[in-house]
Amino acid sequence: MERALEIIKEQPVYGIFVNSTLVSAATFHVRLPEIWIIGGLYTKPEYRNRGYATSITSIMVKDALKQTALVGLYVREDSSPAKHLYQKIGFKPHRKIKWLDYNTGLVP
Repeated sequence: MERALEIIKEQPVYGIFVNSTLVSAATFHVRLPEIWIIGGLYTKPEYRNRGYATSITSIMVKDALKQTALVGLYVREDSSPAKHLYQKIGFKPHRKIKWLDYNTGLVP
């Protein structure tokens, strides 16, 4: 909770509420003059496939393009629904990267 409050203080967090329940949210991992990178997009499983992630991502791209010329994001190669969503909005694959973990247990 503390980390979430820090993030909210540092940067915009986008969210969609249904009946006062936060069902989908995202933020920017990077905001540089050259590029903004979307990260942390999450929609609760029971609210998926309703257009919430598409709405959030679309407005984030629109807002970012007011400040920079490039908007990017990372997506897992095995996440077909996410890849479909991003390509539908206009993102195109650029290159593959490897995720390396040094005993942190974190996964992308």
